[in-house]
Amino acid sequence: MTQTKSDRLAGIILLAVAVLWLVGVYWTIPGVDDGARVGPRGFPLAMGVLLAGLSLLLIVGSFATGGPADAADDVADDAAPDRRAEVWALVATFGFLAIYVVLLDWVGFLLGTVAAVAGFLVVVLKRRSPGMVAAVSLGLALTIWLALGKGMGVYLPHGTLIDWF
Repeated sequence: MTQTKSDRLAGIILLAVAVLWLVGVYWTIPGVDDGARVGPRGFPLAMGVLLAGLSLLLIVGSFATGGPADAADDVADDAAPDRRAEVWALVATFGFLAIYVVLLDWVGFLLGTVAAVAGFLVVVLKRRSPGMVAAVSLGLALTIWLALGKGMGVYLPHGTLIDWF
């Protein structure tokens, strides 16, 4: 599949997801009743509109770059697609998401996020520098925990086996 065709397909799929997301948000999350401007529906609705806008931008951009000069380059790109790497990336990503959900239940948000991000960096992205793995995993987990959990009061899951935070 050429790059322009894959961009169009990805844009159409993302647009469909955005429309379904917006319909789901509208039907399931209550609106504002007390006269406030932003309610519980505001942020999810904004994310759906943003996704729809970016997918439309991807679709329009694929038509803008898909001229006859690009056709020869697309044929050369299709000669040797590396499907195994794509399948590995897809399976590994969803596998780590499943592992992350289990870790959230067992050890809570902070430890689960550190373990999942570190594992993903080492196994999937092949980053072996201990300092970089520790800095990214600890930095990401602590930043989210402090900003959302402590700063904004968002509930982050506690573990059933380890409940330290």
